[in-house]
Amino acid sequence: MIKSGRREGWLSLPPHTFKSWTQLNDIELNGIKFAEVSGRGTGVIASRSFKSKDELRRGSVELDKLMTYVPLYEPEMLMKVPQDMVLSKETVRRWAAHDARFKELLNACPELIERKARGWILLFLLYQVTSCNPSTQLPCSRNPFMDYIKFLPEVSLPTFWSREEQKLLAGTTLLPALNAKLDSLKREFEILHSGTANIPWCADNWWIPEARYWSGTALTFEDWLHLDAAYRSRALEMPNIGDVMVPALDMANHASEEDITARYDVDADGNVMLVMKEEKTGAEGDEIFITYGEKGACEMLFSYGFLESSRTTASELFLDLSIPDDDPLKFVKKTVATCAPRVRIFDSETEHRDGGRKDETQWESDYVWWSCVNEEDGLEFRVLQQTDGERELAVIWKGARVEDPNMIGQHLKEDELRELFELRAVVMVQERVEAQLIKLKENGPSDATDDTEIRPEVKASITRLRELEGELLERAHADLEHQKLRLANSDTVEHFLSNQAQQAAAQTVETVNDEEEDDDTEDFS
Repeated sequence: MIKSGRREGWLSLPPHTFKSWTQLNDIELNGIKFAEVSGRGTGVIASRSFKSKDELRRGSVELDKLMTYVPLYEPEMLMKVPQDMVLSKETVRRWAAHDARFKELLNACPELIERKARGWILLFLLYQVTSCNPSTQLPCSRNPFMDYIKFLPEVSLPTFWSREEQKLLAGTTLLPALNAKLDSLKREFEILHSGTANIPWCADNWWIPEARYWSGTALTFEDWLHLDAAYRSRALEMPNIGDVMVPALDMANHASEEDITARYDVDADGNVMLVMKEEKTGAEGDEIFITYGEKGACEMLFSYGFLESSRTTASELFLDLSIPDDDPLKFVKKTVATCAPRVRIFDSETEHRDGGRKDETQWESDYVWWSCVNEEDGLEFRVLQQTDGERELAVIWKGARVEDPNMIGQHLKEDELRELFELRAVVMVQERVEAQLIKLKENGPSDATDDTEIRPEVKASITRLRELEGELLERAHADLEHQKLRLANSDTVEHFLSNQAQQAAAQTVETVNDEEEDDDTEDFS
């Protein structure tokens, strides 16, 4: 439906009309305009020059010599989007209060809206698309968002990549994330279908006879992919509001930290503001950049479909973890551990004794600690009966109950044997990093790959992702090796290993003595 709508023209508007749309909907623009940017679609461009805080202060000091007055600095406002034009969960909820048909749609899909704003917004966008479709003939009142969706560009995210293109991701952390996302989107589409199949207007306009499918008016899984791509590539997290889509502001392109020229915020009335950063200047014709947040290379490519040309590191990546099969408590550990079974590897600037700073890799994981401790260390699981008669599975560490099982790592870090447990964790993380490195190298592009089905820009992005993740994994492996050696040589670990060796030797002597006594026993049989 969405693809045919863009092709036929009922779901698209010329980009040059966007400014008029902002004026009609009270979106204020100050010294900026919208224009096509090579390789980046539409962008926000300065239509005049902007001065930094220091430049304005220098001018104020010169003025002060004559007027004895230095005005207070206020960041220059570039854009102001009214609260009712910010597409949030609350905005959607307000629309539902005045539209019985849309409210019926929300009530039919509780699983899609029970947790995050995303489900609310996706269903709202779907409803607007359906309302725009001339084939549906749904009676509806015009609203600004019916035109907003017509300005949204088609985004080529990995969820739209061909099978041959996806094969090039083998060994990267993006491939399992992409597969999981596609499975999740399929489940969502099935929920949407089962929940709305018996609603007359949904059945008539979405789940229509197969004969009309070929006319491009039926709702398909590809449409759900388009809605998800529109949301993921444009959603921003706003203070005190949460995840939102902000018309006009979402035309601003992303840049790395050093190139960001503006920031966004929410004022006391709930309006979203775009303002110049205090230390930045801008000349007429310069593009205004914002940040979509600190994202790793995998997430950038996953959610936005591109990697910044200035990016020099993957920044972070996530690797899945599992508790070893030979762990006798594996099943019960998986039952109580509700944290994500993964480890985050990331760049971190650390301060050294000489006062300088050095880029190193770090790791963090709540899950890995479950593989580092067992009964002989002091871990227990007990079934406790509550006052209401219900039973619960409790985690016990050295006689004391652990109230939050996901904080087991904190208990281990505070233990007298913390360096031993940290060593076990580091060894497991290093083994996982090494396994990922091997997988990345073994699954590189081969000469047998059919490039005729692979777009050059997609291949270039995947190649760059492989390079960045490989480099981060290599550095992480080396840093983990240093951590492992430091912990292995600690007094705590050496003392523990010495005691273990002594106990093992004593056990061996005892076993030998028992065997000799058995041999000396006279056989009276």
